[in-house]
Amino acid sequence: MKLPDFKYMGKYGELGQGPEEWLKAKTLHVFQDTLYCYDSYKSELLQIIPDDDAGKLTFRSCHRFGKDLTIDLFPLSQSRLCAYGCFEHGMLHVTDTAGMLLQVTRDFPARDRTESMLSNQLRFMAYQGCMDTDGKGNVAYLMADSKQCYVYSLVEDSLAEIFSDQSSYPFYKPEGNEGFSVSFKPENKFGYQDITADESGFYGLYSGKSFQDYQQKAFESSLVEAYTWKGALKALYRFDIPVLCFCIDKKRDVFYAITNNPDPVLVCFPLL
Repeated sequence: MKLPDFKYMGKYGELGQGPEEWLKAKTLHVFQDTLYCYDSYKSELLQIIPDDDAGKLTFRSCHRFGKDLTIDLFPLSQSRLCAYGCFEHGMLHVTDTAGMLLQVTRDFPARDRTESMLSNQLRFMAYQGCMDTDGKGNVAYLMADSKQCYVYSLVEDSLAEIFSDQSSYPFYKPEGNEGFSVSFKPENKFGYQDITADESGFYGLYSGKSFQDYQQKAFESSLVEAYTWKGALKALYRFDIPVLCFCIDKKRDVFYAITNNPDPVLVCFPLL
């Protein structure tokens, strides 16, 4: 829909393998006037561009990302993309818009030398997380199963690590002799369940709960930690009910979130 008159411009995202259809879309990322969505099942990057003059949506797609287990892909600049996935080396990969690999960041972390001997792809299973960007080259990566934070910034077409924090490490064990699978111990405390970002910094929805103590409630949280793009904690927000995911609307100074009541519902909190 085109605002403010809600004029219909088109649709996208129907289930399927055809053009403008998705099988599994992890996240949506906005860069300038384009919406980016990566389908990890189709290994396809879809770009949705609103054409205001024609009053419709136009589409571009790229299928050159099928050589590895890329989970998500989003723009850093007009010519650089950031890929996150189960890579043989590196946590993040920087590519050009055709999918050519240009840079590999550090490998996934390890608690000690024993864990460091595990493959990077296996450690990916223990250190998965959520990511977001401000659309200006800054990227934050928050771990889902431990309290860890990594901040990067695009410098001369490469990602430079600006800040990292490893407040805790996950408790898990590899499963089986083949493949990439781990099982977490019940006492392991979850980390960040969601992230949202804007030009001023990023916000992490932090759990800090274990499945042993809270069962499914461990995946919900009411605490939001706000950070600058230098990694400095600038504010704490505590909702009066736990939520599953959230986003921020700076124009209206509010958080939007999804909570179970008992079915999922949309709620709103003031940004004070």
